[in-house]
Amino acid sequence: SDQSHSMDKARKRRLTQAGLVVDGWRQVLNIDGRPSSAVAASRAGYEALVFVHRYNCALTYGIGRLGQLLALGEFPAYIKPFVFSWPSSTTMGYFTAKSVGCSDNVANDLRQFIIDLKEAGFRRVHILAHSMGARIVLSALRKGYFDGVFAEREVVDPESSIVSNEGSKTHLQGRMSVRYRDRSRPRTRSGHSLTEDGDISTIQLATFTLLNPDADLDIFLEEDYWTLS
Repeated sequence: SDQSHSMDKARKRRLTQAGLVVDGWRQVLNIDGRPSSAVAASRAGYEALVFVHRYNCALTYGIGRLGQLLALGEFPAYIKPFVFSWPSSTTMGYFTAKSVGCSDNVANDLRQFIIDLKEAGFRRVHILAHSMGARIVLSALRKGYFDGVFAEREVVDPESSIVSNEGSKTHLQGRMSVRYRDRSRPRTRSGHSLTEDGDISTIQLATFTLLNPDADLDIFLEEDYWTLS
């Protein structure tokens, strides 16, 4: 019938939209035009914990491992868990998974995922990257997919030495204090920068944890570490 045909078209249109889409979801806007859930999440200080799984990992397995971590780690209630799932191939498809995981498509999806979290009201995000998941996140970082998404920071009063070279080895030393750099934009009372329409423009990368990372150590020491810092 014409009615069922129009419903199918509407469903397909929702599936092709970028972002987090739930079938049947009806969004309620606040008085300022923003989703009330985003305002509530921002005021409650919710922080997102995003787990990027390894290769040859089904989504259900990744959810189970993150759930186990949350249960055993006694995480506080303001930490909200998410799993970023990507086409991680099978046991015999390591190189296929490596190629697909480091592709522009996956990097763009990860960027959009972080943007969706920001638009949902989250102001801070923690990333746990396991095995090849670390390679995926670092590859996206290196390609600039997080530029303008994560708030940039600057070093304040660094300690005497952050890097020392001993022979062919590079060692990371010292500790840094940091603050957010974007001082040209007006800020909220909590210190977040605002865009012209009053929305918070970026999300803070609170922590980035590597779990048995499948990534290049030399590239991490020479480039990725400094970009993350």
